[in-house]
Amino acid sequence: ITKEINDYKFNTKKFDFESTQFVKNSTFDNPKQQPNSYKYINGNDIVPNWKVRNVAIVNNSKAWGFGTSYPKGNQAIAIQNKGSIITDLHLHEGRYKLSFLANGRNCCDNTGIANSLLFSLNGNLFDELTPDVTEWKTYDTKIFKIPKEGHYSLTIAGKNNTEHNGIRDKTSAIK
Repeated sequence: ITKEINDYKFNTKKFDFESTQFVKNSTFDNPKQQPNSYKYINGNDIVPNWKVRNVAIVNNSKAWGFGTSYPKGNQAIAIQNKGSIITDLHLHEGRYKLSFLANGRNCCDNTGIANSLLFSLNGNLFDELTPDVTEWKTYDTKIFKIPKEGHYSLTIAGKNNTEHNGIRDKTSAIK
């Protein structure tokens, strides 16, 4: 019996199952910020496991207008206008989707519309979502396929680059 179990090759293509993987520091709890605060950040070594470009790390900050308290931890990343966050992933062949929490900011251009978020893998756009501005909600991206096991770069970027009512300021928070 032991030989049969050890020699058995599990063929995932024969079964329909889901596996959950978590991205390191996806709740953006590091680096720690003071309660009800925010800090604009930009760089490759500021937020563990992420490269950040023109974003803010926020800790239950009332100044940003996101619903507080934040779910699943006190911190999030606010992606304003064309800001972005990037992480490297090792993925096996298969089908994937990202599940995440997001909340749009109802500020400053008087449109009531949050910053749309663009999701890319190795520079190839696979989805675009605009979070609601009323509360934190769970969102899922479209399913994307990984044809071959390897390292992939996931980018989540803001879309807004346009002035509305004379102001260029749209933001969405993500975790």
